[in-house]
Amino acid sequence: PITLKLTVDEAIPLDTAHSIFTNLGERFPNLRLTITNGSRDDISVAIAEKKADIGLMFRQSDLPTEVDFQSIGYFEKVLIIGEDHPLAGEQEVSLSDLYGDRQFVICDRSGEGGDKALTPNHWHIDSYYLICDLVARNQGWAIVPQHIADSDWFLGQVKTMACKDSFADMMVEVGLVKRIDSQTSEVKSWLIKELKEMMANRA
Repeated sequence: PITLKLTVDEAIPLDTAHSIFTNLGERFPNLRLTITNGSRDDISVAIAEKKADIGLMFRQSDLPTEVDFQSIGYFEKVLIIGEDHPLAGEQEVSLSDLYGDRQFVICDRSGEGGDKALTPNHWHIDSYYLICDLVARNQGWAIVPQHIADSDWFLGQVKTMACKDSFADMMVEVGLVKRIDSQTSEVKSWLIKELKEMMANRA
């Protein structure tokens, strides 16, 4: 049988990918597929160590030298506060309004390689879901991918805010990673093409 191991950042929505996996099973009936989830550096490390064949992840600054990143699209990021936050009634906020509050900033599992903090009072956390959960509990504010802020998990608990200040990186790049020395195959090529189309259709 053909085998394929796919590893995906937990923060990338695969709701639209279910049809891809259905079609994959029909097109390659003898395929043994393994799908694992991780966050940030887990994906690139799994590829580098040959524990997975293809990875789907957000871009990070430092990739293992054995790994190739191929951009396939972007997700928009938004600023969120809790529904019970004192500023939740405002139309928009400024960075100075939030300066006294704690900011939650995404990072790698190692606690490094994350986004840049915008205030001195900040925590680094390796999961956007935990970040949103803490924001929902009114523990601070964050900048997260919009699809996570809008998910059913946090419905009525977090509020997306317009901000008077512009931030340089309000988009997060997503891409496919594989080892530079990996062999191409029909199943890999098919899956990569479908994942690219999935991202293009979301745009």
